Amino acid sequence: MVGEAIKARRARGLATDNLFYWHSHDGLEVELVVEHGRQLTPIEIKATTSPRPTDLEAIERFRTLAASRAEPGTLVHFGMERATLRGHRLIPWTAVDAIPTLSG
Repeated sequence: MVGEAIKARRARGLATDNLFYWHSHDGLEVELVVEHGRQLTPIEIKATTSPRPTDLEAIERFRTLAASRAEPGTLVHFGMERATLRGHRLIPWTAVDAIPTLSG
């Protein structure tokens, strides 16, 4: 998924040097953090068709640590549902190029 996000940005002529990976000391990770200006958007990828609140743990920890720089996150999943869960976007993997911070 991260590779597809990078390819989508390159195909649009957008930079990829503002894409990062975040890993905590206790094993939490956010697969993609997009930096745009001073803001950071965490994007988590889960191999599930039914996202649960516990799937947001890494995004929420990242947002706590990044404080005012972090925007609500996006959880990409293998289902088809687009929704909001605890203030974060849920999108299907087929719509990864629709994430605003990835498309422009």
